[in-house]
This record gives sequence, C-alpha cells and structure tokens, in this order.
Amino acid sequence: MVDWEEKEHERRRGDYHAACEEIRQVWRQRIANPSGVLPGSTLDPAITSRGWVGHVQGFISQSDVLTRGSWKDLAAAIAEAYGLPRGAVLVDNSYTGVGDTVCVWAYRRPGEVDHHRRLPHTVFGQEWAGKEPVPGQLTDLERAELRDWAGKHRQMVELLRQGRDVDMERVVRRYNRMRGAILDALTRANVGEVREMLLEKGLTYATLGNDIAELLEMERPRLR
Repeated sequence: MVDWEEKEHERRRGDYHAACEEIRQVWRQRIANPSGVLPGSTLDPAITSRGWVGHVQGFISQSDVLTRGSWKDLAAAIAEAYGLPRGAVLVDNSYTGVGDTVCVWAYRRPGEVDHHRRLPHTVFGQEWAGKEPVPGQLTDLERAELRDWAGKHRQMVELLRQGRDVDMERVVRRYNRMRGAILDALTRANVGEVREMLLEKGLTYATLGNDIAELLEMERPRLR
C-alpha cells in the first residue's frame, strides 16, 4: 500500500468511527438518558449499506425479559430519535440470548424491515429431540422440514391453479421457507437427494423458480 492509499484508508476509517460515535451520542442523549426509554443502556453500532445495526445491553436485569410489546414501543422511539420513518426500525434477539440484550436494526425505510421480518426460519443442523446430529450430514429433522414445506408450497400452487382465493402472504412465506430449507440442505446433501425429495411432493421446474430449479439440475420444460 503506497503512502496516499494508507492516508486515504486512515481518513475513511476515521470518518466511519466518527459516524458510529454520532449514532452512540444520539443513543445516549435520546434513549439511554435517565428519562429515556432505556435508561443506562449501551449501544455498540456498526454502519451498513442499508442503515446501521447495533447491540444493546444493560437496560434491565439479566433475569428479566423485554416483552414483545415493549420491543414495538422501543422501535418507534428509536425511529423518532434518529429521524427515521416509523416502521423502519426492528428490535430483535441478540446473539447472546440474554434477557438484558437486544439487537437493533435501523433501516432507511420500512420496506426493508418488512423484508427482514420475512427471513425464513431454519432448523439448520438441528436434529429431533434426544437424537444427536451426524456431522456433515443432513439431519432427519431437516429432511422432515424440507418435505413439509415442499408439500405446503405444492398446496398453494394447486390452489392458485384452480383460481381459488388465497392469502398471498402465506404463499410467499411458504415458498421462502421451502427455498431456505433447500439452500440450507444443499450445504450437506447432494443435488440428487434434495431434488428427489421435491419431486416426491410433485414439484417441478416451473413451481420452484428458475434459479432454484437450475441449481437442482431439474428438467427444463419444453417451449410449445
């Protein structure tokens, strides 16, 4: 790295740290002050391309739990403090799972929070209760989960083909759960094994989406 690159690197790094400090200052002044919604709390933020994410802790006893209703009020207070649109902040569990910690995702717009909330749940690497996973292999629970969501997606496809009224949120949620299960399974199962599980449920190239179907090397339908 030449001198000017090193100086530019240090300048940009300083700008980033200054921006993080601005986020912390707002938190201390508006959220963590004695009359704020989380008095005495600390925030460790990281700036992303979509806003910022931060780890919050120290606002209640470790044996207490912040209720979901309180999460919603907290998200609204944070959005107001940072001048963000209402609904653009998401409060979620922290990586530690301890009661006095949460993770805050501050986006620039509510649509990104809506997308975040719909990230598919996963049972990646988990096994049925009392059964030990075999390292490097797909678990029985993962297989069951994938077959279950594949079947539910097939049900939605059939209802749509019949022209029946369906809840589109449910259609999208079931598809995304299946899609996530497929991608997770492919980390430890071969393409043929995953493809067979989907074919057993009556799914085809057209019902999976082009990218997933190509990934699974499924037969492309002939154009008429």
